Amino acid sequence: WQPQWTPGAKRLYANSSIGLFGALAVQPSGMSYEEAMTRRVLQPLKLAHTWITVPQSEQKNYAWGYREGKPVHVSPGQLDAEAYGVKSSVIDMARWVQANMDASHVQEKTLQQGIELAQSRYWRIGDMYQGLGWEMLNWPLKADSIINGSDSKVALAALPAVEVNPPAPAVKASWVHKTGSTGGFGSYVAFVPEKNLGIVMLANKSYPNPARVEAAWRILEKLQ
Repeated sequence: WQPQWTPGAKRLYANSSIGLFGALAVQPSGMSYEEAMTRRVLQPLKLAHTWITVPQSEQKNYAWGYREGKPVHVSPGQLDAEAYGVKSSVIDMARWVQANMDASHVQEKTLQQGIELAQSRYWRIGDMYQGLGWEMLNWPLKADSIINGSDSKVALAALPAVEVNPPAPAVKASWVHKTGSTGGFGSYVAFVPEKNLGIVMLANKSYPNPARVEAAWRILEKLQ
């Protein structure tokens, strides 16, 4: 294998990169990813219904996704816990969004710093800024810019990237968002810290990203 581009020249989305980042982030702790997430993120934020491994006592509440009409759960895979392994409830995810909109209320200072660093701007790809997982666009913005930008033809394309050096700190006037999909499930999270507005959308079927973004936009637009 040989790289197609000079390092730092292009941004190409890949679940494996998120998985690798998660694995490397917890490596100095000596803990597994699941243990580190539970002790350092989920418990401090009181996300009592969020797990990597759903406990037996909660299996009855573990939603089934649907793929080609058949019920499915998340399939195991390489770096699955780190890349797409979190199972949660809409209430816990709403708490997660609240913590990300205003980390000053997070009592654990290391976690507070981590939340803020994740929304720092490290790379610019067109109108979008890449954080640590999060994608940000300057607010206010037009709906078309995020709806069209979420289409797979754009979101999964290799696009020119410009490094932000030094990284810019989190900007309150931002549309911060991330889609998520596995076989049988589709999710979307978006929030605008300046407006203290956010939304979590969880579905037990995968559907196109632009439809998720447009629905979220219309809902948040009505709440302003």
